[in-house]
Amino acid sequence: MPSPQRILYQSSFFFPLWIFLSLLLWGSRHNARADTPTVPSPCSLQKISKDVPYSYATSDDGSLLALASLTSKQKRTRRPWTDPSYTEQFFLLDTRRQKRKKIASHTYKGRGRIPHVAMDASGNKVVFSSAGNPTGENTDGNLEIFLFDVISKIRSQVTRTIDSDNFGPVMNADGTRIAFLTNTNPVGELTDSHTVLTLLDLTTGSATEVARTTAFPSSIWGFSLNGDGTKIALASNLDLTGANADGTIEIFLWDAATQTFTQITNAVQTEIRSGNHFSPVLNDDGTRIVFESTENYVSENDDGSREIFLFDIIADTFTQITHGALNFELGGFAMSADGTRIVFAGDENLLVDPNTPRTVSDSNDSEIFLYNTRTNSLTQLTKSAGESRAPAISADGTQIAFTVVHVSAVLLAGADLNGYNSGTSQGKKSQKTMDPTAGIYLATCP
Repeated sequence: MPSPQRILYQSSFFFPLWIFLSLLLWGSRHNARADTPTVPSPCSLQKISKDVPYSYATSDDGSLLALASLTSKQKRTRRPWTDPSYTEQFFLLDTRRQKRKKIASHTYKGRGRIPHVAMDASGNKVVFSSAGNPTGENTDGNLEIFLFDVISKIRSQVTRTIDSDNFGPVMNADGTRIAFLTNTNPVGELTDSHTVLTLLDLTTGSATEVARTTAFPSSIWGFSLNGDGTKIALASNLDLTGANADGTIEIFLWDAATQTFTQITNAVQTEIRSGNHFSPVLNDDGTRIVFESTENYVSENDDGSREIFLFDIIADTFTQITHGALNFELGGFAMSADGTRIVFAGDENLLVDPNTPRTVSDSNDSEIFLYNTRTNSLTQLTKSAGESRAPAISADGTQIAFTVVHVSAVLLAGADLNGYNSGTSQGKKSQKTMDPTAGIYLATCP
């Protein structure tokens, strides 16, 4: 298997009202349906896992994958459909030997939580959020942050809270710092809940509160940590600088050295566009931010569709990366370490003249695209029958990992919360109905 440099997995975080929830093909999209993703020469493609996890992260050389999945096996006997039993599982996968080791597992009933996993560049440290009790210190079943040391195989509990959920951890390159969210009232009224973004130094144990929401509907709609853990980009409708009195969701950059915010965007809500921004992604040195927005920063988004933008902090310039139709749907995006290559998943034929109306496909036909900021060129990586999403990219931009789901007319047994079987569920029925093309793929492109 090719040995990628560092692959940085960035999730696009989506929140409900009070908690964090939610390449080289030229020409137009082909109408034929392919069974597996394909990439033209000179790229190579390899399937490295059969899993379709909620969250995944890779080590520096691609030899290890950390996976987080959530499955629901609903029983018809004496159990309402509204009260299923959930199983969250965390794995460490050796991609070269194709051997899997379970880090933690927990089964519970009630409200479904979203498991999340992150890994340092070396693959020696894994952090994950879980409602389980892998260390014997989480008897109350809160969603807490745990650390797994791959070398010593020791699990430790990082957060300890009461009546709170801690979730969405991200880790810096050397595994010394993590950022995560805490909801202070996960089972109370919406108007009583508060979400706190925290930066934690794992070496010293010191925690810094970066931002705190006030009353509903204030929230944090995604965040990202740079390579050395000194800067955080976040999307929020809070007024963190005194310049967001109208409460639109803006992009902010927080500096750990000065503990101050810089407001990157300043949108105005109109009838055409919401004025909101989501899911910021920082490059390693914290000088470039990629995010979603409905704004019209460079006069190329008149219809107010949700597009991907790049902001260069040094040059103080915006670049619109995508040009989709009004209902354009994105399936995640990531950026190389130097910020010159951006990979994303989209459901449209983007390789047409900008003045030509886009063709929106169904939601089961999402493909992977790569944008090069040096050449301002867009290339399409995949052509598959299923949905390609959650792309990640190596530090040098030559390795792209992504997940593929082939949507079947048959309802998959053990389906997870977003309707797809995670691949880690067991049982003969699950294995029989699972699409063999689904999984995590690695594309190598110079």
